[in-house]
Amino acid sequence: MGGLEARTSARRPGGPGGPDELRDIGRVTVDAATGLVARIQELHAAIARRSFPGSDSGSGRGTVRLLHDEISALVYGGVRAGLRGVGVLADVGLAVTGAGRDHRLLSRSRAGRIVIGALNGLYGDHLHASAPALAGAMSLRGATPGGRCVDLPCDAPALAAGYPRATGRIVVFVHGLCETEEWWLTGREDRVDYGARLAADLGYTPLYLRYNSGRHISDNGVRLDELLSELVTHWPVPVSDLALVGHSMGGLVARGAVHHGLEAERAWTRVLRHLVCLGSPHRGAPLEAAANRAAWALRQLPETRPLSTVLRQRSVGIKDLRFGALLEQHWADRDPDALRFDGPERVAVRTSPAGQRLIAATITRAPTHPLGRAFGDGLVLAASARDGAEDAVTLGGLHHFDLLHHPLVYAQLRDWLNPAGRA
Repeated sequence: MGGLEARTSARRPGGPGGPDELRDIGRVTVDAATGLVARIQELHAAIARRSFPGSDSGSGRGTVRLLHDEISALVYGGVRAGLRGVGVLADVGLAVTGAGRDHRLLSRSRAGRIVIGALNGLYGDHLHASAPALAGAMSLRGATPGGRCVDLPCDAPALAAGYPRATGRIVVFVHGLCETEEWWLTGREDRVDYGARLAADLGYTPLYLRYNSGRHISDNGVRLDELLSELVTHWPVPVSDLALVGHSMGGLVARGAVHHGLEAERAWTRVLRHLVCLGSPHRGAPLEAAANRAAWALRQLPETRPLSTVLRQRSVGIKDLRFGALLEQHWADRDPDALRFDGPERVAVRTSPAGQRLIAATITRAPTHPLGRAFGDGLVLAASARDGAEDAVTLGGLHHFDLLHHPLVYAQLRDWLNPAGRA
């Protein structure tokens, strides 16, 4: 870990250039504000149509409505133009003053990074196109002794410098929707840091994936497959054991990566020993199904249609969770906002040699309790997390985010990943 600590002190904190991140924050803010104004205008117009029935010709009421519509269009258009003007001025100001200045970045604080992670989950596909400094590219990260994470380029010199005492056992943790890699880390005594414990108990080297959880699960799975190939190729020592541990959406991303790796006969799949999914919605997430139905219902009335527009702008990553879509063919040529369509065909995922390991949870102590069956871990139903596997483990009395740090989960991980217990 000494190599990672040295890299932390040598690099400028906060990631990519400050002006770029600040500029993208400004653009996102302006886009959100202009979008809000547009939705308010749509709501205003819908109410006006109820208030001014009839045609716009041949009556005094039509004339009043015509004047109202023209004036409101000018007002709302002026507000949007003003907001865009503020955005342009901010861009110019940053271009003039940005060079050589130490900007205070949102990503420099843990709270700021949590906000960015949440924004990526909610609107990451939009950020990928319009605000890349906030979206970022998928990368592997290493944890320092101080509880921080740093970028870990997958080239031989960087990996050798970062891990001078690298072992042949690697465990990669993949976070879930709206999370970041820091959700796996903890400074609290009542929470278990899986990576640190696996390093101490079983000699694994823990790595953490950062990715834009608002993009398609299939896109992230493809990129993770490529990244793991680079990692195993350039790791300082030969890799004997590779384990993937994914929380929630992260389990689906890891599962997709395994699928693509096996299809392409990647070398990294030959050292893959474990794929562990913690509370992953393999058969879909009920909250996303409810959001889909709500967006459809709100679209049926002009007065609620603006709310439907806002709800429909949630990321494609979230929409993939409706059926647990892993591959591009699961969503291509389909309208993700349609009220009804058949879910994707199940994808048989193999790992070598141990197979896929699944952990589900219920908020009730007894997994068979009716409330436990109905609500699962609060976000994912146990049946979806178990995916029909007979050997899946269901833990009672835990909620969705307990799966990130709970002693019972770690005990199961340790048993599964222990090379001495391998058949």
